[in-house]
Amino acid sequence: MARAPCIRVVQPIGEFFLTVLSADIVYKRVEILRRTTAAADADKVQRSLTERRVSEIARYIEDPDATFPTPIIIAASSERVEIGESEVTLPDEGSIGEVIDGQHRIEGMRRFGGALKGFDLPIVLMMDLLPEEKAYVFSIINSKQTPVSKSLIYDLFGLSEQRTAIRTCHEIARAMNADQSGPFFKGLKMLGRKEDPREFLTQGSFVKYLVRLITRRPDIDALKLKRGETVETDPSLPFNVYWHAGKDEVILRILTNYFSAIRDVFPREWTDEPQNFILRRTVGYAVLMKSFEEQWKAARDRRDASYAFFLELARRFQANKGNIELTSANFGSSGGDVTKLAALLLRGEWERGSH
Repeated sequence: MARAPCIRVVQPIGEFFLTVLSADIVYKRVEILRRTTAAADADKVQRSLTERRVSEIARYIEDPDATFPTPIIIAASSERVEIGESEVTLPDEGSIGEVIDGQHRIEGMRRFGGALKGFDLPIVLMMDLLPEEKAYVFSIINSKQTPVSKSLIYDLFGLSEQRTAIRTCHEIARAMNADQSGPFFKGLKMLGRKEDPREFLTQGSFVKYLVRLITRRPDIDALKLKRGETVETDPSLPFNVYWHAGKDEVILRILTNYFSAIRDVFPREWTDEPQNFILRRTVGYAVLMKSFEEQWKAARDRRDASYAFFLELARRFQANKGNIELTSANFGSSGGDVTKLAALLLRGEWERGSH
């Protein structure tokens, strides 16, 4: 029998027990029972697995600073798990219970596959729950959580002393938002909260599309840097070489030139009536970044990323747009709409009535 200290917690729903177990025990001996349309699965509560999250967690476990500080919630049976005054006793083998919350963390540990020595997990044991009680706890946990704003997450990355692509993008966002003569002056919702009527784009969206022009794998690169490993260059991306050379100010200057040209060629959409158009919203920004990437080769070949070069490009965008209004009536927010608008600006292609 294995023993671990535990603390009894009393709440309106009843009592449960806080304990700490080795990750190796948890991922090997906790059951994950997923609900399907089959009658035999009617009492199961877990939703289907999201493979992307499992892969991300498995990769994250490799981080030397990996942490899972929030508890995994397990529905346990008193026939298998014994609760004493101040300790919990577990059987030497077999299941210790069914996961109520934490299935992706557990599957990530299983996917990782290596030994997890020195990795303890906080656990909540809820004893002898009926199927409807399991369903209730699961539904409350997953319906009452408020997702953390991506903008706040990116902003917090800026607290790190380590230079990463995401931190660079965060600092560029802050610099452009503070540049009084720039195209994004007070135009970004820096923490996901709107504090100025000129803010039409979140910091999270700004970083999301910018980081793709620096690296295809920002999380993996950050992990390598933390380990002191070399991050490979990728000259096919517009800003990758500048980032590797530590020339973040060059990236900032190029972006300022590009978006200043867009602002000056599209004054109505960008400055005068931005609320009536999509150019400064997520879909418009995504299109402009996609268009920038496609046109970067010409700028690189000419060794010219000046305002004058981008002014010529922006005028071409305006000519290709013709009389098509850049509004939500013509363009939605899907990936297909991004492709559709990019085709219009870059090549003058327009599928009428497709929206």
